[in-house]
Amino acid sequence: MRFALTGKHEKPDLVVSGINFGEQIGAVPVFMSGTCAGAFFAASLGFPALAIGYQMNKGMFHDHQTPLEVDLHDYPGLVLEKIIGKALEHGIEPFTFWNINFPANPTSEIVVAELEHWGYWDERIDIFDDSRFEINGDQKPDGHEKGTDAYYFSKGKIVLTPIRVNMTDPMGFEKVKKIDFS
Repeated sequence: MRFALTGKHEKPDLVVSGINFGEQIGAVPVFMSGTCAGAFFAASLGFPALAIGYQMNKGMFHDHQTPLEVDLHDYPGLVLEKIIGKALEHGIEPFTFWNINFPANPTSEIVVAELEHWGYWDERIDIFDDSRFEINGDQKPDGHEKGTDAYYFSKGKIVLTPIRVNMTDPMGFEKVKKIDFS
C-alpha cells in the first residue's frame, strides 16, 4: 500500500482494500483489521478509500487459510461496482474511508450505519497443550445495538460505515485540555 500510494507514478482515483475473508463489524474489529488499515493509510494521505469485508461462515473465525471464493462478476461484485460508482460520483470526505461489509447471502440492500462499540463476534481464546492458542468465536445472533453496523449485518444487510482518520474525541479533548498537569 505504501509503495502504491507514495511512489512516483500516477495516483489512484480510489483505493480499494480487500475484498477480504471476514467482516470488519464494530469498532474493535475495525481497529484490528488489516483491510481497514490499508484504507486508513490511504485516507490518511488524502486518497478516497474503501475497506471491503465478506462474511465468514460460522466456525471459520480464525481460518484465513481457506481461499475466499466469491464471484466478482456476480455477488458481491455487482453491488460493489455500484458502490464504487457512487463513491466516485459523490466523493468521499477527505481523510475518511468507507468500511463496507457484505453478508454471505446475496442482497442488494445497503444500509449506512454507525459502528457498534464492540463487534459482531463473541471472541474467546482456546489454549492447546500449553504451547499454542487460537482466537476463536461465534457470531452473536442478536443483542446488537439498534441502528449499528452489527445490528443491520445480523439482519442480512450490506453495511457501509464512513470512518474518519482523526480519532480524536472532541469532548474528551476539551475536558483533558482543562487539566493542570504541572
